Amino acid sequence: MGNKQPNTSSTELTDKQIALLKSNTNYSEEEIRQWHAGFIRDCPNGKLDKKKFVDIYRQFYPRGKPDKYCKYAFTTFDTNHDGLVDFSEFLLAITATSQGDLDDRLTIAFEMFDISNDGQIDLKELTTLLTAMYDLVGESDRTGDRDPKKRAANIIAKLDISGDKKLSKAEFIAGCKNDAVIQFALLKANTDYSDQEIREWHAGFIRDCPNGRLDKKKFIEVYKQFYPTGKPETFCKYAFDAFDANHDGSINFEEFLLAISATSSHDLDERLAVAFDMYDISNDGNIDNGELSKMISAMYDLVGETDRKGENDPKKRAAQIIGQIDAEGDKKISKADFIAGCKNDPHIRKLLAPNV
Repeated sequence: MGNKQPNTSSTELTDKQIALLKSNTNYSEEEIRQWHAGFIRDCPNGKLDKKKFVDIYRQFYPRGKPDKYCKYAFTTFDTNHDGLVDFSEFLLAITATSQGDLDDRLTIAFEMFDISNDGQIDLKELTTLLTAMYDLVGESDRTGDRDPKKRAANIIAKLDISGDKKLSKAEFIAGCKNDAVIQFALLKANTDYSDQEIREWHAGFIRDCPNGRLDKKKFIEVYKQFYPTGKPETFCKYAFDAFDANHDGSINFEEFLLAISATSSHDLDERLAVAFDMYDISNDGNIDNGELSKMISAMYDLVGETDRKGENDPKKRAAQIIGQIDAEGDKKISKADFIAGCKNDPHIRKLLAPNV
């Protein structure tokens, strides 16, 4: 009995763990189970060491060098300091640094590099953090104003009200979000755009939205440029709400570019994943027939598809897709099933990614 319990808790996924992870990530139960299956396949004992941790991060940042960043990340998420990370610690780490919004990710970064654990970051700690972030996202230009030491000094000088050359968590987040180099580096890591392309997008964004905020009406106008023959209003209603991370009725530049990147990406899986998240209205990790019908109708509108007779009828297509892959018979599909079903449906695939 005494030897059995640790093995069970390390390798088996309990209902309690699933509930905890669902409440702290954007993953559905099925996605958590898929992550767990892969984790156990790579780590049969249910524990991840530092070397394997770095290898996994390389999959998320193939153009970067995550070693230095992972050194601090691993220490932060190895909560019991035994040199190993279990599945729950691992998934929370991945979520915090790749799935959360910018505030969440910067909060995690702050906590990782607050080495003195005093709730503040000094010049040396901030320089170390910026260097690690540059490595992580593959930012190689560190000359002039891009030098990590200079950027750290500039950020602290701008925000250090007390004059002690230290930043609180709130000051750090505000500073990074308002620092163009850091903002562009983060966007490069999460989109396929180059630094020059991001700057061009930003110039256009500020030209159209001088206050740096985009409302829903303007959001629709922008989408019309990408889909001139379509009617993007319905699609944009869901897209806007999905990308308005703080629900303030407006979208900043980062939220805007991530939305455009995700919904116009050449990666079909990514576009379908975004579509699923937008139309999982109940936020239960599943889409039912009603939600899927609405989603297909909005996509038809978006791309200007007017033929909705016979098999092209959104309700019929939704019923067919669900009927083909609804293994449980509850007339609902998970994100993984949805992506697989749409990819195997040539009509939907043609609508969503004609060049993929």
